[in-house]
Amino acid sequence: MKIFGIGSIIVIFVWLLGFFYFLKITEEELTINRSITDAIVVIGQKKSNLNSGVQLLKLGYSPFIFITTNYNKDDFENYFKLNKLASEQFIFSSQIDAYQENVAITILNFITKYKFKSLRIIADNVAMPRILIEISQVLPKDIIIIPHPIANNKKYGDIIKEYTKYIYILFTSLIGYRSELNLSYS
Repeated sequence: MKIFGIGSIIVIFVWLLGFFYFLKITEEELTINRSITDAIVVIGQKKSNLNSGVQLLKLGYSPFIFITTNYNKDDFENYFKLNKLASEQFIFSSQIDAYQENVAITILNFITKYKFKSLRIIADNVAMPRILIEISQVLPKDIIIIPHPIANNKKYGDIIKEYTKYIYILFTSLIGYRSELNLSYS
């Protein structure tokens, strides 16, 4: 019984250390990489992520935006008109294949179809570490990935949920077990 108690304390201590490290890496200010990429990939359905992608598109960081969502391009026609954007610059996951929960596979299908070699990934800052692990496991090693995390106000419950997903991805990656994961990006 004493060993179980000590083991539990160690597990909780390691989890807390990891959580504070996770908070540190997700809250760090990143230097903006000004490299131009073949495409901007917006992960998730948050308007702040899409708006950031549009700003980068207007600034010339990429000629295209790929949006991983279950919506169609037609659903965004008003958004394109309001922001004076050419809808041809937007590619939706529904145009590549049926929307999949595994965004990494959808991105792989996207870069394979268009033969892109560099991507700028836009996602919430707390989801970015997990997304980078998932994407790097399926994309070819010669693909350049530039992370562009978006700082959104998150509740600690959401951060803990994302940290748990991150730990799960790390653990399954380390032991070599990767089944079809359906972890949300919201």
